[in-house]
Amino acid sequence: MKAIAVSPGLAIGRVQKIPEQVGLDHVAREASQSDVEIEKLEVAVHKSLEEMKEIVARFEDSGQTDQAEIFEAHAMMIEDPEVIDKTVLLIREHKLSAAWAYKDTSEEYVRMLGGLEDEYLRERATDVRDIASRVLGHLLGHQGFDFKSIPEGSILVAEDITPSQMAMLDSKLVCGIVTEMGGKTSHTAIIARALEIPAIAGARGILNQVKDGSLILIDAMSGEIEIEPSSERRERFEKKRDELSKAKKDLQQFKNMKSETKDKRAIRLGANIGGPLDISSLIENDAEAVGLYRTEFVFLNQNRIPTSEEQYKIYRKVFEDLGTKHCIIRTLDIGGDKKLEGLSVATEMNPFLGLRGVRLCLEEKAIFKDQLKSILRAAVGHSVGIMVPMISNIEEILQTKAILEECKKELEKDKLQFSKDYEFGVMIEVPSAAMIVDLIARHVDFISIGTNDLTQYVCAVDRLNDKVEALYDPFNPGFLRVMNQVLGSAFKAKLHSGICGSLAHSELLVPLFIGMGVDELSMTSQHILSTRKLLRGLSYEECRVLVSEVLSLETSAEIKSHLAQFSSRIGKYNPKLEVTAAGGGEY
Repeated sequence: MKAIAVSPGLAIGRVQKIPEQVGLDHVAREASQSDVEIEKLEVAVHKSLEEMKEIVARFEDSGQTDQAEIFEAHAMMIEDPEVIDKTVLLIREHKLSAAWAYKDTSEEYVRMLGGLEDEYLRERATDVRDIASRVLGHLLGHQGFDFKSIPEGSILVAEDITPSQMAMLDSKLVCGIVTEMGGKTSHTAIIARALEIPAIAGARGILNQVKDGSLILIDAMSGEIEIEPSSERRERFEKKRDELSKAKKDLQQFKNMKSETKDKRAIRLGANIGGPLDISSLIENDAEAVGLYRTEFVFLNQNRIPTSEEQYKIYRKVFEDLGTKHCIIRTLDIGGDKKLEGLSVATEMNPFLGLRGVRLCLEEKAIFKDQLKSILRAAVGHSVGIMVPMISNIEEILQTKAILEECKKELEKDKLQFSKDYEFGVMIEVPSAAMIVDLIARHVDFISIGTNDLTQYVCAVDRLNDKVEALYDPFNPGFLRVMNQVLGSAFKAKLHSGICGSLAHSELLVPLFIGMGVDELSMTSQHILSTRKLLRGLSYEECRVLVSEVLSLETSAEIKSHLAQFSSRIGKYNPKLEVTAAGGGEY
């Protein structure tokens, strides 16, 4: 079986199944005494909040502030007045029991979040389920699973494991995790990575294939799962685990090294983040900057549009935690399948070609201005780039810059401090923008290519449609020619260019992008050190030659083969040789 590797590592151990979350199969839906049900709800919320505060305190006491922040957010969600008010309304008007009313309310938000395209935002549905399960547990008097009773060397197998369940794990007892639900950006995955527990998600049907005590092998590098492996297979696996451990230690040598090619072309390596919780991983993996701060979660984590003041506090914390590191913050990239509570947007036939990104922001000017003001205020004293998504023409850039000027005047009128020393940039995701980078360069300080959407639009493929999945191909000669035009135009205009899509750490494509002239690569933090190692084994001049070779090829198969051959023949960088040659060197 193969699924999604969400926390890297290899593990072999005995299965320990975790029971499903609280259900309401035997609970009455209706209740006549509304006041009694409301009192039950208040007690359950209070108990849940107290438990969450205990978890926060435990993480803070151990110095794990990033994990503490996850549960601080959970505590805020537990006492969210809109959730409670909506639940009370269902109890009073529809005579529902507290348990059913709370379940209906929480499931509404789970459905909303679970239907989003963006993986990071979609995974927040797990957080809502976690909170709901805790509150429902108190409403129904259920005792949770006893995680302290897990045998040492266990691999947990479950439909899903919530963040608060993860908080109760003893990493000395658990050597791996497999779930049927979830993905790389869930808080469960974040905590698993922090605890360095190998984890695989999305393993549909695994619960029916194993029983407690089954021997299971998980490769959380490739996502492979093997049940009751042979002794020969176990021996090969143990050898691979030793090799992985050594490779992981070797990558630590690349911390604090420059991100540059052998012939000294510097490439800034940034991290993609979704908020304050991701910064510890960024620092641990030695990212030099934030190449993409996605602000959608600030909006979608609430049941209403957040105020400018609320946004300011969140952005300010991110900038302060980053210290002197540069941060590119992307303005609200929402619309289409991403819906905002409190904002009425008409249903569209094709939302991916509709009112999304900057198009929605220009339509909803008040929301856009609130966000821009909060960013300008939070950026005081920090190195910040403001980036606008889904640009398709120059007019949108000019309108956005005019709105920024309006924001500054209004902040001055209100006597609020704001940054005047920021960079302004746009994302290149739409073919019409890709064709006019030379013109865009006159109006911006930098560009960043969103390769996920650009691939989708250039190849005319819905990347979520498995029937045409094979056509979503970043090795497509047409797509690579567009990339070359974008990066080449930026290089000629001396415009800083970056890539923040999933291709930014591709071992095959990074040499090609270097040859095309990219200045920055931004990725999930875990790929920073391996990409730095790759960079230091490359020659910029060799990469430039590679570009001309690849662009002369006709098919993606030929391109992939040629890039694989290039990858196999380039010199692998060895830091020990450099230190020896330099007599100790600058590193």
